[in-house]
Amino acid sequence: MLFRSGSGACTPAPAGLVSWWAAAGNALDSVGTNNGVVNGAGFAVGEVGQAFSFSGTGQYVSIPYSRSLVATNYSVEAWVKPLAQVSGSPSQDVIVAQVYGWQLVVRPGTSGIKAVFVFATSTATFHSVVSTSEIPIGQFSHVVGTWDGTTLRLYINGVLNAQEVPGATPVDLGYGFCIGGSFDGQCFNGLIDEAGYYSRALSAGEIQARSEERRVGKECRSRW
Repeated sequence: MLFRSGSGACTPAPAGLVSWWAAAGNALDSVGTNNGVVNGAGFAVGEVGQAFSFSGTGQYVSIPYSRSLVATNYSVEAWVKPLAQVSGSPSQDVIVAQVYGWQLVVRPGTSGIKAVFVFATSTATFHSVVSTSEIPIGQFSHVVGTWDGTTLRLYINGVLNAQEVPGATPVDLGYGFCIGGSFDGQCFNGLIDEAGYYSRALSAGEIQARSEERRVGKECRSRW
């Protein structure tokens, strides 16, 4: 799988890429076997090719449980373009998540929306890092959450935005995964593109390069 760097050269994806949902007219995993099922969502012009398009009501992509998506350390990324403020209970919308597990989500902001990276230690206890700035409504932003076994970090457009040391360890409760919402709500209103899961914490340099690769070289990859 190739991407284009800021210099214009094609470079391999970072090591540890387990799954990548490119939203190229379907919910297939472009690098692994964790294929999703589209539940009502559509497709629109994305940051790269097409993106999942969600209305904010009852639309999501479901992905069956897989142990490969619950590593000890991990990173989760996506390009997101919110089209409206987060509203409704529980004031949180899903970007990419495991139900009652790790979650890259958004919460209400002022002029934009807040990005949040979460993990669970039970079905009722969650630890999170919340962005200190807001993702603008109506344009794409690159959002990455990482967990290295000690620190939760959140990056926006290639730059470290916030970090927290929760003093806890995530647990795997065996639930499935989703993009853009889930069967019980938390449905995103907007576009989600190029969602990916890595079985390690990406470095700050790798995340900066990932953000630049998408913006400079839209189609430098052997996707098919």
